[in-house]
Amino acid sequence: MKRAISIAIAVIVIVAISTIAYVELMNMQGPTSPSSTSSQTSGTTSQTTTATGGGQVSYNFAVFMTDPPITPPNVTAIYLSYQNILIHKEEGDNWISLNQSGELELMGLVNFTQMISLAKLPEGDYNLLRFINASAIVTYENKNYTAKVPSGEVLVRIEPPLSLKANATAALVVDLAPRIVFAGGNDTSFMLVPYAKAIQVSNVTEIIGNQKIEDVFKMHIKISLRNTTIFPKLITLREFEKIEILNVTISSNGFNVTIKNISNTTVDLKLLILAAKIPLISPTVIQNVFPDLMFMAFKITQNGSLELLSNVNSTILLNILINGTGLNLQPNETATLSYHGQIQFNFVIKHEDGKVETPIMEFQRGIVYVVTILGDPEVYARAIVLVK
Repeated sequence: MKRAISIAIAVIVIVAISTIAYVELMNMQGPTSPSSTSSQTSGTTSQTTTATGGGQVSYNFAVFMTDPPITPPNVTAIYLSYQNILIHKEEGDNWISLNQSGELELMGLVNFTQMISLAKLPEGDYNLLRFINASAIVTYENKNYTAKVPSGEVLVRIEPPLSLKANATAALVVDLAPRIVFAGGNDTSFMLVPYAKAIQVSNVTEIIGNQKIEDVFKMHIKISLRNTTIFPKLITLREFEKIEILNVTISSNGFNVTIKNISNTTVDLKLLILAAKIPLISPTVIQNVFPDLMFMAFKITQNGSLELLSNVNSTILLNILINGTGLNLQPNETATLSYHGQIQFNFVIKHEDGKVETPIMEFQRGIVYVVTILGDPEVYARAIVLVK
């Protein structure tokens, strides 16, 4: 479970590189979308039981999905597919199959929600939700690309456990918040790493109002969350920053980043990412550059020094976040992370004839740099700096 959370945090960092507030963004056109469906399937997954009927109401459990994705520029659609949804009942350590497959376009669910499952479950407490055999397609510059989903699953922790009764229809609103990450290499490839949490709703009418629950489910109706009682909870759920970046100085000879722990718990700082936006020198060249951002990655050691990572990829970063130990920062404590060395970035240019180049961009003034820091538990902070 800790691994799933750490992977989600990793995506936050890597993708945050691609999601800074740009002064200029390329114009985005509508996506070429694959077919979108949401259908029920028969059968069960091994070592699970199946949701059954009976009781005082037709359904006592509903699952909704909402999503504030963080994406690189020019990503216009994200399609998430899954083959089934399982929910874990604490008593008896039992996974129950909801017998539900589907596909969702996630960027259309920002501050909206859609019901994706409706079931009658045994009374009791439930603490985990799993989307299994998950896959994704990302529309980038009007072309669809397969995006890797780590482990092929999306795990959602339900904290505290959801207590279901036979005479009321409760609901979970899954806030998926995926990070779409450029996976590196000479080919255009992506990773989708979810940062999933759940909001409990004691009565489904808080979301659907006086609409018929079967109609909302079968007709795939999207419902705005802005005027619901759970919207403030949703905003709070998305606030996970525990450190603050107080000051950043960058030059051709290195940089200094001063940070403060603004939480009431000790944090473990593990990674620092320095990213730069490619200057728009030649539109014909830029069209073949992927992604728009280049980055340098540093491992934060236990004594607070920075170790530059060479030949970095998502596997290396995930391993550091999951298994590494970094700088422990106590509540209200400040620290300055420093790097003394040359600032330069590698990036990939793909030519029409198939030739691939990996030139180096040296430090430049007048462009945007982004500093991102990752760690445990769920540490993420970012600062945007225009070096004049």
